[in-house]
Amino acid sequence: ATSRPELYQSSILDSRIPGTAFAGLVLEGQRYFQHSEKVGEIDYAVGYRPLMLDGRLLGLLGVPTLYQQQDVEEELVERNAFLLGLYSVLLVLTIVSGIVLANQLTRPIRELTKAAAAVGRGNLDVVVRTKASGEVGELVGTFNRMTEELRRNREELSRIERELAWKEMAKQVAHEIKNPL
Repeated sequence: ATSRPELYQSSILDSRIPGTAFAGLVLEGQRYFQHSEKVGEIDYAVGYRPLMLDGRLLGLLGVPTLYQQQDVEEELVERNAFLLGLYSVLLVLTIVSGIVLANQLTRPIRELTKAAAAVGRGNLDVVVRTKASGEVGELVGTFNRMTEELRRNREELSRIERELAWKEMAKQVAHEIKNPL
């Protein structure tokens, strides 16, 4: 088996730091630089980091992941699977909370729709009880006042019809008394 120093000595791995890594670390002051390289058909990454002592640059450290590429890829697969699972859970939670929120927002309107249908069938004793606020709360309050007004008007109409019926009956009785057989 070939050791890592022999890979550099045999020139399989380049012992020189690429210009982009040098520029990023030394000239731009980056704390870490990653560069992709290739040996034959094998792609691998090299991570570079400056070695500092008391604010002075001692050198640059390059660590190839040639032997660890499979571990890196496995770690990436695990991380991607974790992120996919996390995003899936967040998506499900978002959908569930959206459904719950939509139901809470539309519940007063559904109750108002049911009450309006009951009023349409003639049931004026319907009262919508909801804790809605804003325009929906005003609409529910107006609906309840309207049904109360309709109920009072119906009772008043019924009372007037009874009075008219009694008056008509009294007229007929009076007519019959005036016109004997």
